[in-house]
Amino acid sequence: MLSQHNIGKNLVSTLLSIAGFEVIDIGEKNSPWDFYQAAEKAGADMIAVSVVFAPAMEKFTELLSLLREMKVREKYPVIVGGAVTSETWAMGEGADGWGAQAKDGVQLARTLLKIA
Repeated sequence: MLSQHNIGKNLVSTLLSIAGFEVIDIGEKNSPWDFYQAAEKAGADMIAVSVVFAPAMEKFTELLSLLREMKVREKYPVIVGGAVTSETWAMGEGADGWGAQAKDGVQLARTLLKIA
């Protein structure tokens, strides 16, 4: 997750773990390349991003562009949430899902990964 702080990222990670998902937490202040490399290395099924400051919004857009450039965009559903985001912005950027609260990440993951 791309995050400038740990609170939201940690909440989402904890809730996903409790729900049975394996979470690879790459920390905070990561570049789009860091996300791509971590997803590839871990064999991830999805990428979740936390955006809490406006400058990170641009990095999220860069992440989606990088995934398209590397021809793996369809391989990774990408969800996003965070203080400065909105559903309109997230979907406009090309995210596969957006959550207003940490708990939304679990439902989004279940839906996108087709898990009951």
